[in-house]
Amino acid sequence: MWREKTLELINAPRPRDRVLIIGCAGFIGSWIAEALTDAAEVYCVDNLSTGRLENLSAVLDRVVFIKGDVAEVDLTRFDVAFHGAALSALDYNVQRPVETRYNSVSGAYLPTSVGEGV
Repeated sequence: MWREKTLELINAPRPRDRVLIIGCAGFIGSWIAEALTDAAEVYCVDNLSTGRLENLSAVLDRVVFIKGDVAEVDLTRFDVAFHGAALSALDYNVQRPVETRYNSVSGAYLPTSVGEGV
């Protein structure tokens, strides 16, 4: 009896997680999006400053893509967030240190509020 009940609980359908991928049009972010589309409701945010929309071509019809900044997104609406937004080109980092810091450091702080207030 307990075994059947346990299996019933394990196999019961559950709502799909709402996943946010920040920097989804980059190499790593696009792979994360591809890996999660069958298991979750995937939302992608990228300002396309270094990422390319073509990287999401395999899943663009199965994700919600938002061209913009993570600061514009209500993070409390998501269960999980992956932060892959970073400006990795050294010359770009040297030329634009404030923007680089925001995207790589301040932008990484924002996902820590995912799920708060839900």
